[in-house]
Amino acid sequence: MAILVDTGVLIAAIDVSDADHADAAAVLEPYAGELFVPSTVVAEASWQLENNISVAAEAGFLDAIIVGELKVVDLLAADYVRAVALIR
Repeated sequence: MAILVDTGVLIAAIDVSDADHADAAAVLEPYAGELFVPSTVVAEASWQLENNISVAAEAGFLDAIIVGELKVVDLLAADYVRAVALIR
């Protein structure tokens, strides 16, 4: 089963000093290779990692994308329609 991952969970799973690190890592670990990350999250997570953890953490995150551990997906118009419906 594939799951869509947001920035907060990614950061917590990567940052060993995060209070939720163990839980986040445990949730994601069984889905290795089946983790989908929206392209918008790649930019946000990269910025957070570089500015709040380290350049090495950011590089490791991008390496995970390069080798296929994380799969980048783009949002479609239908995704925005659904988002607006949820907001309203």
